[in-house]
This record gives sequence, C-alpha cells and structure tokens, in this order.
Amino acid sequence: MSQKKTKPKYNLWQNIGFMLRLAWKHHKSVIFLMEGETILTVLGSLLTLLLAPTILGQIEQNAPIESLVRAIVFFSLSLLLVYGAKAYIEQNKLFGRIYLREQIMRLINQKAMQTSYENVEKKDFRDASTEACRALDGNTDAGEITWTNLHELQVAILGLIIYLFFLSRIDYLLVLIVIVTAVGNFFISKHFSDQYYAYRDEGRTSYRQLDLYNRQARDPSIAKDIRLFGMKSYLGDIYEAARKTYQDYAKKRERTILWADLVEVAATVLRNGAAYVYLIIQTLRQGLSASEFLLMFTAISGLSTFVVNIFAYLMWLRRNSADLSKTREFLDYPEPFLLDEGLSPVSSDGEYQVELRDISYQYPESEVKVLDHVSLTLHPGEKLAVVGLNGAGKTTLVKLMAGFLDPTEGQVLLNGQDVRTLNRSEYYELFSAVFQQISTISVTLAENVAQQTEELIDEARMWWALQKSGLEEKVQALPHKEKTILGKEVFDEGISLSGGELQRLMLARALYKDGAILILDEPTAALDPIAEKQMYEQYAEFSKGRSSVFISHRLASTRFCDRIVLIKDGKLIEEGTHASLMEKDGEYAKLFDIQARYYQEGVEF
Repeated sequence: MSQKKTKPKYNLWQNIGFMLRLAWKHHKSVIFLMEGETILTVLGSLLTLLLAPTILGQIEQNAPIESLVRAIVFFSLSLLLVYGAKAYIEQNKLFGRIYLREQIMRLINQKAMQTSYENVEKKDFRDASTEACRALDGNTDAGEITWTNLHELQVAILGLIIYLFFLSRIDYLLVLIVIVTAVGNFFISKHFSDQYYAYRDEGRTSYRQLDLYNRQARDPSIAKDIRLFGMKSYLGDIYEAARKTYQDYAKKRERTILWADLVEVAATVLRNGAAYVYLIIQTLRQGLSASEFLLMFTAISGLSTFVVNIFAYLMWLRRNSADLSKTREFLDYPEPFLLDEGLSPVSSDGEYQVELRDISYQYPESEVKVLDHVSLTLHPGEKLAVVGLNGAGKTTLVKLMAGFLDPTEGQVLLNGQDVRTLNRSEYYELFSAVFQQISTISVTLAENVAQQTEELIDEARMWWALQKSGLEEKVQALPHKEKTILGKEVFDEGISLSGGELQRLMLARALYKDGAILILDEPTAALDPIAEKQMYEQYAEFSKGRSSVFISHRLASTRFCDRIVLIKDGKLIEEGTHASLMEKDGEYAKLFDIQARYYQEGVEF
C-alpha cells in the first residue's frame, strides 16, 4: 500500500542556505573552492569552444606561421593553467566536504546521545534518526554531493549565458529547437530516472539483507549456534533468496538505464541533425566559413548540454534537499525535558528525597498503563527494594524516579520540586546506577570506570572504586593494568571480561560517580539467587549514607533493605519490611514461599 508523502519542512533554498552557513562557520574553503572550480570549468569550456575555430580561421586566412604558433601556444598554455588549477581544486575539495559531512554527523550523534530519554523510546524518533543518517552515508549522498550539484548548476547557468552570446547570429528558431529537444530529453529521461529512484528503497532493502546475512555468517557470537543447530543450510537458503531479490532489482534498474540512454541518443540525433541542416543551409546562402560552422555547431551542442544540466541538477538538488530536510528535522526534534535550562536541584544538607505522587505511565505505542496511580517516597539514606514478577512495571518505575521518563499523570518531586521544572542534566548527576544491560566501550578499563578521557580521570578514586568492587587484583594482573583496552572490536590486544567481572566493573563505575542516590535495576538477573543475594549484600555495604533503590523479581535477595514494596500489574499492592510482609501473609509472602521452595532440599513439585 502506498503511503502519502509528507512535505519536507525545509525547502531547497533553505537547505542550500543551511549548507552555506555550515561551510562558512566550519570550512570556508569549501565555498571558495567550489566557486573557483565553477569559474575554471566555464573558462575551460570557453577555451575549448574557441580553440579549433580559431586555429582553423587562421589557416583559412593564410595567417603567418608565427601567428598560428602564437595562437596554438596561447590556447595550450591557457588550457594547461586552467585544467592544472582545476585538477588541484578537485584533489583538495574533497577534504573540506567530508569534514562538513562529519560535522553534520556529529550534530546527529550529539542529538542522539543528549536527547531526552523519553525520545529514545519513541519509534518515530528512531525512524527519524535512521532517515537523518541517509543523507550522510557516503560521498554521493546529500550531505556531500550537494556541493557538486551546486557547482554543476552554476556551470550550466554561466555556460548557457555565454553560449547564447555566441549564438546571437543564429536564427532563434534553431535555438528554440535546441532548447525544446533538450527539455524534452530531460523530462523523458527524468521519467526513467524517477523509476530508477523508486526502485532505490527496494534495492537498499535487499542489499541490507545480503549484508546482514554476510555478517551473521561470520559473526563469532553465533558461530556455536550455526554449528550446533545445523543453521548452515538455512542461512544459505535465506541468503540465496535475498540474492535473487537483489538480482531482480538490478535487472529492472539496468532496463531503466538502457531506455534512458536510448532516449538520450534519439534526442542527440534529432538536435544535431537539425543543427547540421540549418548550418549547411546558412553556409550555402551566406557563405559561412568552416571555422564559423565549427564554432556554431559546437556552441549548439554545448547549449543543449547546459540546458539539460540546469534541469537535471535542479532536480538532483531537490531530491538531495528532501534528504537534508530529514536530517534537519531530526535535529529539530522537540525536547520534552529541560536538558540545559530549568532550576537547579535544591538541598540544604546534601540529602535528597524523591517522591512519586500518584503517578501513572503509559508508553506512546501502548494502550495499557504500565503503572497505575502509584505513590511512593524514597527517603534520604533509605534502602528501598522494589520487587515483583517480570513485567510488573519495576523498570518503568525506576525510569520515572531517575528522570528518564515523565509520568503520564501525577508528579515526580525532588525535595518538593517538580522534576519537570529542574535542569535534567543536573538532576542526573544525583544518580549512580547499575542497570540490567551492561554497557562498555572499546577504550581502556580506566575510561570505562570513569566515563571520562584519561587526562580527566582521578586515578586515586578510580583505583578505590576498583578495589571496593573486587576488580583491583584482576586489573593489577593485566600487562597494561588500568590502561588495558576492553573488548576486541577495535584493538587486537583488547581483553574480554567474564559476566561476573563485568558486573563488578559496572559497580566500580557507579562507585566512581558517587551519586547521592544509588539505583540497581536487576543487574544480577542472570545469576542464581544465592549469588545475587551475595552481590546485593555487597552493594548494600557501599550504599551506606545514601539513598538506594534495589529492583529485583527475586524477593529473597533484598531482605536487607529498610523497606520493600511489591508491584503487581502496575500497582503498588504491599509495602513494609521483610518481616512485616511475611507476617501479613499476603501476596509477598506467597511469592516468597513459592520462590524459596525451589531451593529447599526434599521438596517435590
């Protein structure tokens, strides 16, 4: 089913202005080199146009040999200088254009990394991010090829003006025929070009599939599965299906290109035929010299090319403008949080209380509330456990508490201040966290702990965090110690840590940050309950003197907490200490008993 195309937010001229402002700010040479190349290209075309007719005219007039030699030397040196300078520009223009494309990509990456977390969870934001990068994939995409298109358009316009001057002696009917055939050729070719352009998404999709299957076949992370489950034949079949789809696309593409070329040949024959007939008649009637005949015929061919190029490069600029508009629309994506504005969090004694006041939350793509009218307060210095089965809403609750999401209903308050009014970046500084997903970067262990470049790392604090997390001995035993690269994705000398070691690394990161509030969102879900309990008890030791939130679906692992709340189906149904909840013999006690029976000897199910 075809989808209605939305009009780009920014038009062609606005996007050209954006590119020019970007170049003027970051790399002015891009503009100067483009204009210099334009002038040199037109000048080279003009010299080429005049070269043969001038030499031929000298011969027709029986000019002295010295005059003929001077003309040849003049044109030769002029062309040498022009094309030499143009070659220099062509060799150097690419660096600035790539730099500007990288500047746009930097803006996209900054937007993706700094945007409100709420945006990250929206499908349309992720789609917009993908579309934004489309203009920057390579040298032939909008973020860079726009400069080439602008250059060629300027060449075509200047060339058209100059060539019309040389053709002022010709009957305007012939000029009209040339222009009409050129325009007709352009629009017919555009029809086939539009077909080719329409096939692009089909080709891109099948190519991505081929690339994906190629990478999966060589991916070490699934190598064991491929062998153990006999996936070789299956992967081979789906690869062959994707290859056939891409081959079908390539056949349609090549047929389109063939028809476009045939139309261009026909238009060229028609235009040149009309020019030949007209100029031959003029020669017979008015006695045009051979040099004039050659000049006029060459100018007619050049005029047609310039007319076609004006339309063609305007078309390509419009298409590339649509891609640039997608990029700029992503950069303009609205921010629901006050990331760099708003009030600073207030605390007179360095203690913070986080209150969830009658909050509800419903994800944009969902029709069901994940949390439904929940009220909960994290008191200063309190160890709070949030427990419940998978899917109960525990992670969403901690996202709201940490300011990653704003509630659909209700308020999140920090010391009585509505978090919506606070500077969100400063608010995040209050939290240290260890989440379920382990995030590492292919840099040194020290940088993974501190999340800063080496020159900014407090080494004493970093080693303290490693020692408290139980990783110091491991790191000291490595050849490069804390400067050892983590991960083998980039550097061959990189190392891989075990699952338990990665958990300790995440703890070291949280300890290094030393936030006022510690959040642990099921970071040990992959461990058995006994190992998880031991890890949580270790975490508890480091949470002394600060507020802490422990999220788990295993009830026994958080018995050391001051207070436990049970979440079920998005509602807070019970709260209290472990002892009081067991004494109540409610939902918590039932779940605790069920989980505990798995680890009691002699129990049959």
